[in-house]
Amino acid sequence: MTYENTKYGFDLNYPDDWNLKTIEDPFGTVARLFPNQKDAENIFVMIEVAKIDSNTSLEDYINLAISRILKYFTYLKLK
Repeated sequence: MTYENTKYGFDLNYPDDWNLKTIEDPFGTVARLFPNQKDAENIFVMIEVAKIDSNTSLEDYINLAISRILKYFTYLKLK
């Protein structure tokens, strides 16, 4: 399966047995992917779009993004 976002000009392949929900929220999330399995209700992938300052390193952005995610989704466990 392929998710295509024409607004931001990208596409992403994802497994056939996953569901796609397109959304827009204040955090820049444009879509969420999650498996069809009933026992995997807390597993999902968020697809976000963000404008990053050219002086921000990838490492700094990743750390900031993880911090922000954990602030709002306190039950998450990142692996």
